[in-house]
Amino acid sequence: AEAVRYIKLGKGGRWADVSIDRSEVHFGYRKSTHELALAGKFDAIKQYLVGLGQDAQVASREAREVLDFYELGENCLWITFAREHLWWTFASPDVTWVGGDGKLSGERFRKAIGGWRNTDVNGVALRTNTLSTKLTKVGNYRRTICKVEAEEYLLRRINGLQEPFAAKSTAAKDALIDVLVEGVAHLHQRSEEHTSELQSHHDL
Repeated sequence: AEAVRYIKLGKGGRWADVSIDRSEVHFGYRKSTHELALAGKFDAIKQYLVGLGQDAQVASREAREVLDFYELGENCLWITFAREHLWWTFASPDVTWVGGDGKLSGERFRKAIGGWRNTDVNGVALRTNTLSTKLTKVGNYRRTICKVEAEEYLLRRINGLQEPFAAKSTAAKDALIDVLVEGVAHLHQRSEEHTSELQSHHDL
């Protein structure tokens, strides 16, 4: 992944099921035209939205999100939260416009390459209650598309890699066990020597 983005699949996640079941990444913003987005004209999209009565700052953020959806390539990792899991996928670059009222699906979508997955590369489920809040908090983002602050943590979890702290903890535990085993063996040896001394004294 050369880029990572969280995407909210519709208000309240209402497009999550259709996106996951159809292996698609749905996106809304029906006020932002398909033609301007295809042309990649940030300023034109922003001005168009301002002309519709949108606040300039909000229009700027929306234009950026629209262009992210249209311009981020196949190497962008998309994530979302649904059905008590983290889901992830890569998407083909072509954007299909479907229009509609946005109730059952987004007004546009990209095909999910290989479908959406909710497990790591080893097949372990990525349940939200097993993930750090530094990642899951992105699900509270009030808009649609944003960067993921906990990107490194996310990639480690997807790749089934152990957290550095967990690795250190395991190493420390193993070292402690080694010390305890060595200590018990030493005590056992001393006990045998003491018993041997007592037996010699008794024989005398």
